[in-house]
Amino acid sequence: MNVYPIGIPSGYTQPMSGVEQAGGEAPPLSSAAGTISTDEFTPTEGTKPTYDRNGKLNTSSSSEEAQKPDQATPTKGKDGQPLSEEESAQVTELKQTDRHVRAHEMAHLAAGAGLVKGGATYTYKQGPDGNLYAVAGEVSIDTSTGSTPRETITRMQRVKAAALAPSDPSPQDRAVAAAATAKAAEAASELASLSMQQAQGTVEKTDAADAANGNQGLAAYQKNMTPEKTAGQIFQTIF
Repeated sequence: MNVYPIGIPSGYTQPMSGVEQAGGEAPPLSSAAGTISTDEFTPTEGTKPTYDRNGKLNTSSSSEEAQKPDQATPTKGKDGQPLSEEESAQVTELKQTDRHVRAHEMAHLAAGAGLVKGGATYTYKQGPDGNLYAVAGEVSIDTSTGSTPRETITRMQRVKAAALAPSDPSPQDRAVAAAATAKAAEAASELASLSMQQAQGTVEKTDAADAANGNQGLAAYQKNMTPEKTAGQIFQTIF
């Protein structure tokens, strides 16, 4: 079985500072994902509970502060301090790369159903905010030939389609697609040769059958000819 990776190789996208981590199934982008706050709000005398636009209880102790419009909470770094403009730009770029990489690998998985071995694997970078973002990924696909030339052609067509499924195939994707195209062409040539041999064999069998039938007919004709009939026919012919 020949298995080759397709996808966005590590280093193909613009490198960014951070800590790389290779993994199988994609972990949560943040180590704090899914954490539920257990803080409770107990209104004091003279205050009224308020709710934000999403219907969540506002835990502010000041009703005037609670009435202020929602303001975007600045993204904080690993040290708990707000990120600088440069760090915020890095986080934005990492988020875009993460979405792009995952969409790329999902396209391979969808188009290569039945040929893909396992799921997608990703390489991660840790952003200034402490979250992990996918910056590269790959999917392993079976490029083995079929048991017949016709089956090989069909398989290679699917391999090529899976490799070129993303809207922006990587160099590795294009290399796998080119290899599949070459295998399909080789199988098509073999299939044409087999078809020609089969056609030639059919003609030879037909000629042999005709010859056999002809000999049998001549033998039957000669068997039915008696000496008297032969003489009569000769007489008639000479006369």
